[in-house]
Amino acid sequence: MVPEVCRTILIVEDEALIALSKKVELERYGYNVYTVNSGEKALEETVNNNSIDLILMDIDLGKGIDGTETAEKILKIKEIPIVFLSSHTEQEIVQKTERITSYGYVVKNSSATVLDASIKMAFKLFNANKKTEKHRRYLQITLNSIGDGVITANNQGLVIGMNPVAEKLTGWSFNSAEGRQIQEIFKAVNIYPDNQTINPVKRVLEIGEIIKSDKNALLISKDSTEH
Repeated sequence: MVPEVCRTILIVEDEALIALSKKVELERYGYNVYTVNSGEKALEETVNNNSIDLILMDIDLGKGIDGTETAEKILKIKEIPIVFLSSHTEQEIVQKTERITSYGYVVKNSSATVLDASIKMAFKLFNANKKTEKHRRYLQITLNSIGDGVITANNQGLVIGMNPVAEKLTGWSFNSAEGRQIQEIFKAVNIYPDNQTINPVKRVLEIGEIIKSDKNALLISKDSTEH
């Protein structure tokens, strides 16, 4: 069985026989396979070998850094799918790996068919994540380019996004505003008749409909400038 595109796999495994066995199995499925026996060598190989498409990472790697720490270090310098290959099945260990990367966890005694299926699924997830991130960047570029101020809040009314125009008008940078209640950032009042505070997010959540700004609304920035 040969993959549609010949992929290169790096196996990080300190037990030579297991590494050789998995290498032979995956080569039968048409993969190019490299092996290293430590976390330090995995880091070096990942940095120096641009052909690597996916890493099969053992958790216990003997002396030196373990598989989870190695994975964290690799992901800081390179965007690559990592599938953990381990004999551990304890819930806390599996959950720890899921917090690092969500591309898969395979028990060592799994068949070659299961391992191949896990690798293919990891590639699908990785490609889907790349497309999602690319789309998100395009949207962010568009949002940052428009002339209107835009603030995004979640259903708790906490700020989760701002474009540069909104930052300028409110006097808040997004880094400072993120996670704060929107009424703290978007200080708007209706100047007629009684300077009543306007909270558009609260109103939208209450009625479930789009609302338009009041012509008598006044935005007060962080430094008390009125717009």
